[in-house]
Amino acid sequence: MIRNLFGARRSVGRTRPVAVSAAAGAAGCGAVQLLRRAGATVVAITSEANHAWLAGKGAIPIAYGPDLRRDVETFHLDAFIDLHGPHYLDLAIELGVPPSRINTIISFAKAASFVARTDGSMAGTGRIMVCAGREVLSPTERTNPAPSKRWPTGCAPAPT
Repeated sequence: MIRNLFGARRSVGRTRPVAVSAAAGAAGCGAVQLLRRAGATVVAITSEANHAWLAGKGAIPIAYGPDLRRDVETFHLDAFIDLHGPHYLDLAIELGVPPSRINTIISFAKAASFVARTDGSMAGTGRIMVCAGREVLSPTERTNPAPSKRWPTGCAPAPT
């Protein structure tokens, strides 16, 4: 499924890093885990409060703020997944990420100006998170690890 975020021609994997904005949010934590399982190096943009959790999932956490561009540009990104807002699309373009390797689930108007991808939506993110073929932690499990909160494997519809 992560392959579909950037089209069938080129998938993620053991390439240059992929950045994920809002990496500790509902869609972000699933994207980070799926990207890591696909073998990608993940640069996870989030608040410092979430760094330990994301590092535990194998991501490289980077704090958003005034030094974000400087901190992220050292990674020479291959792709960028925007889960927060249009300023991240601007950042991806400034960093030299090709528009075909930028995907947003929220900034549709801005993406159209760059011809960036808009695969996914707020309504569709749950399905992406359960199509890993293995269990993926839901966002609530970061603070509430109850077994009943685990999402099923396979490509079943997201729990309601």
